[in-house]
Amino acid sequence: TPNFMAPEQFVNAKTAGVLCDIYSLGATLYNTLTGKVPFTAKTPMAILGKKMKGDYSPVRTLVPEVCKRVDSAIAAALSPDPNRRPRTCLEFFKLLTARDTLDAGPLRTISQPVSSTAPKKGANRRAFIRFPLEVGSCGVVDTGVHGESGFEESWPVLVRDVSAEGIGILLARRFETGTVLSVELGMGRDLPFHQLSCRVVRVMADRTGHWVHGCKFDSPLSPNDVKNLLKYA
Repeated sequence: TPNFMAPEQFVNAKTAGVLCDIYSLGATLYNTLTGKVPFTAKTPMAILGKKMKGDYSPVRTLVPEVCKRVDSAIAAALSPDPNRRPRTCLEFFKLLTARDTLDAGPLRTISQPVSSTAPKKGANRRAFIRFPLEVGSCGVVDTGVHGESGFEESWPVLVRDVSAEGIGILLARRFETGTVLSVELGMGRDLPFHQLSCRVVRVMADRTGHWVHGCKFDSPLSPNDVKNLLKYA
């Protein structure tokens, strides 16, 4: 409908594609959070005029408790210029979940481990202690591990716990043991996302219908990396 359509669709419906879907997704999320549509007028062409000017009230002016990163992500999705929108739903997801350094509230720090596994004699015990985390991030499956080729699958993940040796992540689909994942995690406020390669070593069903994957890093994290993950998660 005109309230949710990308402005370029008003001119040529054949231009509909992923970037139009991103626009509509942004408008839908705006409506979900505020109970209003971002652009409203008496006629479709009047709505188009407002869309082209970006003439709408930001989410936080209507619902102040919404965090800045969500408001900014919706604003990016509602850009009248398709080239200024997130390129994919996954990119939009990252904008929604990335830490906003301007948000109020202290950083979450964790000092108590959720569990530990007895290390081998002489091993570094810290490497086996697993800490609970919640990090919005991206898991990318390396399909070549099963002899497949030609594509990668990108999935949002929720990190359950982490240690220097490995990581536990929640995914909406199951990947078999041996599958290689490339997981992006934030290591600090001013640092880019850190890409970590790991291999699935065990899988179990979660009560939500998702799958918890226990993964081992190809290269163990340094104590400083673990510290940064705990500090900025």
